[in-house]
Amino acid sequence: MPLPTFAERLREIVSLNSISSEEPELDQSNESVIRCLERWLRELGFDVTLIKVKEKPLKYDLLARLGEGDGGLLLSGHTDTVPADPASWKSAPLSLTETEDRYTGLGSIDMKGFFAFAADAAASFSGKKLREPLYILATSDEETTMNGAKAFMEQASIRPRAVIIGEPTSLTPVYKHKGYMAFRVIAHGRRAHSSNPAEGINAIEIMHRAIAGIMKFRDSLKKFRSSDFKVPEPTLNIGIIRGGDSPNSVPDTCVMQFDVRPTELTPVDFIEKEVRKAIAQSAGEYSGSIEIEDLYPPLPAFGGGKDQPVVRKLAELSGNEPVTVGYATEAGLLSALTQNTVVFGAGSISNAHQPDEYLLKKEIEPMSRILREIICLICEKGELQ
Repeated sequence: MPLPTFAERLREIVSLNSISSEEPELDQSNESVIRCLERWLRELGFDVTLIKVKEKPLKYDLLARLGEGDGGLLLSGHTDTVPADPASWKSAPLSLTETEDRYTGLGSIDMKGFFAFAADAAASFSGKKLREPLYILATSDEETTMNGAKAFMEQASIRPRAVIIGEPTSLTPVYKHKGYMAFRVIAHGRRAHSSNPAEGINAIEIMHRAIAGIMKFRDSLKKFRSSDFKVPEPTLNIGIIRGGDSPNSVPDTCVMQFDVRPTELTPVDFIEKEVRKAIAQSAGEYSGSIEIEDLYPPLPAFGGGKDQPVVRKLAELSGNEPVTVGYATEAGLLSALTQNTVVFGAGSISNAHQPDEYLLKKEIEPMSRILREIICLICEKGELQ
């Protein structure tokens, strides 16, 4: 039987619900996507291994290998998507909709669509003798905990020559990005009537002290500037503060959430330690009334090199100069496999996580061609050193 077309593969994989969410009622298993990829890749001659992610039930990774030997190329992507509210979409999120210039559907670029590209490109090498292997990695829960990539790295035995992570970058090589950390701070006070505030302990006032410490810590991050980024220093943003329920009551609880986006020069363990130290020093005698939690497991920055061979080759093939970005990907973890790592894919990141997410048809041919050429160079010819 003839192999599926790119559009047929994209339609099938978009139809499979694999939403990843911290809200249990929204969170879905990714097994249907993994089984779909397993079928596609076995039909192309890949050896396929499924990896159960122990931290979350019904979550899986997949590693497929075509060919034997050392080195090779790893094409990597995540199988999960963010939640989608059907009411905000013009079409059904899990149904691929085709118009004159685009394909619309949840995950079409972020990033189920990359697996359609990877399988389509790999089909050109099915049955051929490869000098070095072609790997395809599919992970789970990238949109939340990144447990899938972490589970893979805990047991990874492969050492590919190069890694391409197919996040949407508008066909532009990304050689470096910031990391991501997020914290929840809870200040505990004692409730009282506002006619006699001294009978209570105002949790908002405790949080005010904590914020002063956080702002001082933010200023200290300027020494970790990395000039490759548009915003060179690590950023810290307070995004949520909630406290109290009435102006005539002394509040007993206040909650703050903030994130930090470190550069490759900022160790995540340093941030973990210094955040807690800054808040404790600023809160003074109330430091024991403050809890600090990680909202998500910390993700290190991706500190790749602009002159790595795979980066330079993708720049040549795409005609786009390598760039850095402020958002985070699994490259912060997978780049431990090899320094020769890059983030590169079709679609615009500005369209990811948005209603009516779409892949432009004009990007299909160049993306497919570039993947075939890079697979040929590394796996068939062994020429990209």
